Parts: sequence; structure tokens; C-alpha cells
Amino acid sequence: VRVKWRDRCNRKLHVYQNGWRAEEQHQVYRDRTKMNEDLLKTGDLSLTLKHPTVRDSGRYNCVVDSRNLYRYKTVLLKVKGLFICLFLTVL
Repeated sequence: VRVKWRDRCNRKLHVYQNGWRAEEQHQVYRDRTKMNEDLLKTGDLSLTLKHPTVRDSGRYNCVVDSRNLYRYKTVLLKVKGLFICLFLTVL
């Protein structure tokens, strides 16, 4: 079984096939993703994105592929930014 999470630009967030395959992960997501280690036993294919920013907002796809199974799911992530008001005083 191969599980792939991709972003709207088709970059790989996380790839699992007989264990996590960090070498296939896009550098934008390096050290920012996490999946359940027992995903095949639990059936939990959810992905955690650490330290999300507004730029991470958008559609993400999860594809599960094996010889006799193919599943595809799209999720929408909305990250709301912080409103920061900055006042400058000119002397």
C-alpha cells in the first residue's frame, strides 16, 4: 500500500510505503508533517501539518493505492492569519 498526500501544486507533503519515505517529501514541508505510525492497522490516514501559515491554505489530496485498491480524497484547508496593527511614531 502506498499513501501520498499532495498539495494544490502537486508537491508531495508526505509519502508512506512500507514506512515513511522522507526522501520523496518536498522541501517546503520538511519536518512539518506527521502521520499515525500504525496507519495501516488503524485506518487513520490523517495528516498533521505543523506550523501552518496562510500560504498553506488550499486543497490537499490523499491517494491510497495498492494492487487491488485505489482511493482518493480531497480536503480543503483554510488558515486564517493574524491581524497585526503597527503604529509608528515619527519624531
